[in-house]
Amino acid sequence: MNPVMLLGAGPGDPQLLSVRGRAVLETAEVVVYDRLVSPVLLESAPVSTEFFYVGKASSAHSVAQEEIQQLLIQKAREGKRVVRLKGGDPFIFGRGGEEAAVLRSAQIPFQIIPGVSSAMSVPAYAGIPLTQRAMACSFRVVAGHLSSAVLPAFGQPHAGETLVILMGLANLQEIVTSLLAHGYSHELPVAVTRCGTTAEQATVQGTLADIASRVTRARLRSPAMIVVGETVHLRDALAWRERLPLFGKRILCIGETSDQIRTDCDQLQEAGAEVFPFLLERYATVSESTEEKIAALLCDEGKGQVAVIVRTLLGAKALLRIFRERETHPIRFPHVSIASARADVIAYLEERGVLPERILGLYPDDLQTFFMRHSGGHVFSECGNGLPPVAGTLPLTLVEYRVDGMSPLRAWLEANEMHPADAVISYAENAVAHVKRQVVWPRGASEHWRANLAGKEDSIEIEELCKRIAWASAWEVGLDRENGCEAFDGIAN
Repeated sequence: MNPVMLLGAGPGDPQLLSVRGRAVLETAEVVVYDRLVSPVLLESAPVSTEFFYVGKASSAHSVAQEEIQQLLIQKAREGKRVVRLKGGDPFIFGRGGEEAAVLRSAQIPFQIIPGVSSAMSVPAYAGIPLTQRAMACSFRVVAGHLSSAVLPAFGQPHAGETLVILMGLANLQEIVTSLLAHGYSHELPVAVTRCGTTAEQATVQGTLADIASRVTRARLRSPAMIVVGETVHLRDALAWRERLPLFGKRILCIGETSDQIRTDCDQLQEAGAEVFPFLLERYATVSESTEEKIAALLCDEGKGQVAVIVRTLLGAKALLRIFRERETHPIRFPHVSIASARADVIAYLEERGVLPERILGLYPDDLQTFFMRHSGGHVFSECGNGLPPVAGTLPLTLVEYRVDGMSPLRAWLEANEMHPADAVISYAENAVAHVKRQVVWPRGASEHWRANLAGKEDSIEIEELCKRIAWASAWEVGLDRENGCEAFDGIAN
């Protein structure tokens, strides 16, 4: 029986997931996840994974705790690789201990994979140290979501202590009253941070005397964290997240493969954006019957000269895989010609020992010379997933695409705690076509092409794209373009 993995997802920023945690997700067959888990993390799981949302809010539980525990036991006994994905750390106000105890009682093996706790990471993203020499030598973490009658007994204030209160926004006034009653100063600095480490992060500062009214005016909603202590003063100098040029922006990057978009995603994240990388390769598949048809077409010299126009990276990968699985290589078949108009496809093929023909484009004028060279033979072009065959060629489906498994992207676009995507950056037409056909396209998002495909002329460099988005942010807060982009210098270059 596979162990149930109780995995801490971290505070919200998907980049804070541990290396071990990502490796576990990549092999998961069942993922049972909480409300504040980033949907971006779900995209790390195989496309065939079963997802079960069991999120809890302060006023509504989608699934009772007993049902969650029985679900874990049931799926484990079915022999599935089960991941219980919990926000923050499983053992810090995450009921991970309860679930582990139930699994042990049911004789189900389990493992604990710690996560980055919001108790430490959210203040760090807000620029608030929990300890600081000569200012704070300790910190305490308490839960504040209990009813006013049973709020934690905070006790007398301790010199040099920072108090971190989780899940306490709904009881903020009662918490303030309790702290003052126990001798905390009215002038003690307080910060309340909502949705820390995400694009929705917002912080309100004040003192115990006025923090409740300030939070009400700012209309902060849960989830939020309260930090009480002298180190809150340091936020004015140490706040860094909100100063990034793309802070608060949510960007959907759509490409074929991780190699195609990895560098750009890294730059966008370094500039402060929250990025969802949608990779079409997760949904690509080739049936055995399709492979056999392609192999019979290409590997049979008796069929005469054959030319194939490859239009996608995934098509190129599928084509070479067919030859590789038969322990051969296109170079051994002189009657087969492979061509492409895409520079990245050509580079991919050349790196693997194939010398494709370079064609200028896919319009009739671009293909005249190509057709003349291959007159008398069969000319095929890759099609499918919304890509029609090139005019004058025979259709050839190299890759088929699953239409299920879109749950992570849907969850990201529809997340109640987040605003819609601000921009869509597209790297491949076939990937864009797949998303649009599933009716999950973000409305209102600006669209940008990062690859000059099929004659598109609006392709822009990543640095220019980031600056355009940063300018939009600057206009929103009434800044000029130069000031709005100052922080971007040195990030994308």
